[in-house]
Amino acid sequence: MPRARHREAPAGRGHGKQLDRAKVVEAALALARERGEAGLSMRGVAARLGVDVAALYWHVRNKDELLALVAVAAAEAVDLPAPGEGPWQERVFALCQTLRARLKAHPELGLQSGASPWTTPFNARAHGRIVTLLAESVLQQTEGLLAAQSLLHTVTALAQSEVQSRQSSPDGVRRYVREVTRELPPGAVGAWRELARLPVEESFDATFGFAIRALLEGVASLSSTPAEPRPGVRARPTR
Repeated sequence: MPRARHREAPAGRGHGKQLDRAKVVEAALALARERGEAGLSMRGVAARLGVDVAALYWHVRNKDELLALVAVAAAEAVDLPAPGEGPWQERVFALCQTLRARLKAHPELGLQSGASPWTTPFNARAHGRIVTLLAESVLQQTEGLLAAQSLLHTVTALAQSEVQSRQSSPDGVRRYVREVTRELPPGAVGAWRELARLPVEESFDATFGFAIRALLEGVASLSSTPAEPRPGVRARPTR
């Protein structure tokens, strides 16, 4: 996390209220929860605090630094309970469901500053949790890390798509369905139309369940067979 500044702010609008970095981040996080990243601005934070925008720059260098600080605060504010007992596949699936629910309910967890959307502070926490559970699958160390990244990327992408779908127009969805239909082989058209008739949430539930289960079955298959060198993956030395 960027270091706080150690210089005294001059007297002026906002300084008499003992404005500090923590208050700036708290206000920015509240704004991000209400309006998302697009609605988070230095002017908006200043207005929420009742100070001149110039006062914020004594506590954060710029919007990028503010985004980074808010992303960390968002990740720390959301609980991520460990799944209960049971087979590791079910515990990983339950964790992925929890991650999906958190990302849908808290779009501010997707905040990041100039980085990949996968490399948020929240995803860093989630990655560690998934790796810990996958350790029970007896995968090689490198493959366990790759499996965790694959699961996390899938969960994040689906959750982001669900959030964005709330702004999708019905006409846009119908156009997408028609365009996909034209590209499908004849035998798949009927099944595709049935899927397209599902309510949006049910459609995402079906996609999520299939994708995560398929990945977990692949992990289980790899962990139950003798390790063999695969392209791009260096096998862990055995002792």
